Amino acid sequence: MVNEADFAEASGYLRAIEKRMMPRAAIERVADATLDETLSVLSQYFDFSGKDYEAALSAELRRAYETARDVSPSGDIVDALGAKYDFHNIKTAVKARFAGTKDRPYVNVTDVAPEDVERFVFGGVEGDLPSYVISACKEALAAFELSNDPMAIDVTLDRLMFARMVELCEKIDSVFISDYVKTLIDFYNIEALIRIKRMNKGVIFAQAALVNGGFADAEQIAAQYAKPLEVMAEELRYGPVGYFVSVAAEKGLSELEKAR
Repeated sequence: MVNEADFAEASGYLRAIEKRMMPRAAIERVADATLDETLSVLSQYFDFSGKDYEAALSAELRRAYETARDVSPSGDIVDALGAKYDFHNIKTAVKARFAGTKDRPYVNVTDVAPEDVERFVFGGVEGDLPSYVISACKEALAAFELSNDPMAIDVTLDRLMFARMVELCEKIDSVFISDYVKTLIDFYNIEALIRIKRMNKGVIFAQAALVNGGFADAEQIAAQYAKPLEVMAEELRYGPVGYFVSVAAEKGLSELEKAR
């Protein structure tokens, strides 16, 4: 189990650099800003000189994860939080292989190098890739070949991503991290169900797409497929996903994404 005392040094370090971090007010300003306004705000905290803003932000993101890994007494925590980038890169490579696109917006944050993922997806070269990455690539490739549906890639990799995060949470044995991941799964399930409903994919697709491991039962959420969003919000109001459904029903999916 994670011992809070183990994080004393990390906590002290983060408090020391907190004044250099982007404050909440600035983040909220960026949320609804135009691109020019966003860059204006970000330039107060990040150095864009001599490079494009996407490269600068990617470098800053990688630096943040490297700092977290350096100060954290448990690398599993950083791996759990960074899993979404590994699986984003797998999605990008698999979709690029089938679509033939050259634009591949990888995010180079974790120890799993995007170029290694691409070499495996396109050429089967395993190299030093972790077994969970190789397995995820194979499953995503097989899912698309079976269905010829790009959404099958997303569904397969999202399921595997959360399974990886839950696995790491069990190793970490932290209530805080575990509850965070459960909340992410709940959010994902509500967002996914709404998108699946809009695309008329059907309840069977929804049942396969939703992920177990959250506070709310995935089957219970999938059972809401045929109901209007307002009815869903009423029936799930007092459950663990009540807030998410209410935001989606009252303000729309874009506001739900902001509430993540």
